[in-house]
Amino acid sequence: MSNRLALPARRNHITQKVRIAGQRTLYITVHDNARPAEIFLRLKGSDCSSELIGLYDVIARLTSIALQYGAPARKDRRSPRRRQI
Repeated sequence: MSNRLALPARRNHITQKVRIAGQRTLYITVHDNARPAEIFLRLKGSDCSSELIGLYDVIARLTSIALQYGAPARKDRRSPRRRQI
């Protein structure tokens, strides 16, 4: 297992805000080495239950930990709308 990137309490970073469908906001934080290290997802609106907000928070935390362990941040070209279940 590789070592986790230790994030200091204070660090230089750039945060990119991406709005998704007007009710979801994705924040991607990039630190000194130009690799994403943290992901934050925020929801708002009447259709967002506490369970859904909690689920998005867990997904963001797991993604952040994976990035800190060195998982590649790649663009997934497959759109969820095109997938058949």
